[in-house]
Amino acid sequence: MLQSPLYIIDAFWDIESGVWVATSDDVLGLATEAPTIEQLTQKLHIMIPELIQVNQLLPENYQGAIGFELISYAIAKCFCKRIAGYLDEEALSFVDCQPRLD
Repeated sequence: MLQSPLYIIDAFWDIESGVWVATSDDVLGLATEAPTIEQLTQKLHIMIPELIQVNQLLPENYQGAIGFELISYAIAKCFCKRIAGYLDEEALSFVDCQPRLD
């Protein structure tokens, strides 16, 4: 019996476009985007089986699960008005630090 396959999908936050972008070395032709990681995941549930069938990665009569691992990353920055440390001995903590995806 054929073991249930697991495909690796990479996703990154595209700062300029404001969307999550997914690609994969395992699933030929996979390139899609969505404004949220949840919407991206929904699209992948549809696209991955379709592309696997088109690329004939599994036997035509395969019935079973097709799993994928979504590996996502984004660069986060923290902007602060004061930096604790060497320039101002009175500034002992980060103040007004607001993280944001960038």
